[in-house]
Amino acid sequence: MLTLYHPWRASRHQRLCAGRISSWDRVQKTVQAFSFGGKVEVTMEQDYTLCVLTSPAPILHLIHSNSPATLLAAEVEELLARRRAAWAERVKEFEERLAGIEPLQLYFMCLSELSERFEHLLWDPEDTLTLQLVQLIRAEIRAFQDAGEWPSTVPGLSEAL
Repeated sequence: MLTLYHPWRASRHQRLCAGRISSWDRVQKTVQAFSFGGKVEVTMEQDYTLCVLTSPAPILHLIHSNSPATLLAAEVEELLARRRAAWAERVKEFEERLAGIEPLQLYFMCLSELSERFEHLLWDPEDTLTLQLVQLIRAEIRAFQDAGEWPSTVPGLSEAL
């Protein structure tokens, strides 16, 4: 957990682990996102502090609760929570392992696991949000396959975590 504030006097470079990001500006406007990990570069000016997050994996903008991106983030959070629960006696080791996974690799593992889950899960075809999520997952996998970037084997989360 890291809280950045103005003026920022700590390290300009921070590593970001997978999870939610909340940002508040000076008028308390909130923006939320979900990241699979990445790097944050902090630049402090006299009147403001600028934070730039970069990641090889998508950063999901959590616009509202009825968006496929928000549902994808919630599903990934659930996957990670289950893995964390499996490490209940060794949470620090879990966190170290999670931090050691490259963001794009974690994204691939989550997409693969969710694709498998929704392939075998009975869900209401009238549920348009779930349908949009399933289509998003399939489209992402297909795009990486078409670009030749999808790995030949994707380890399961239980193998990595």
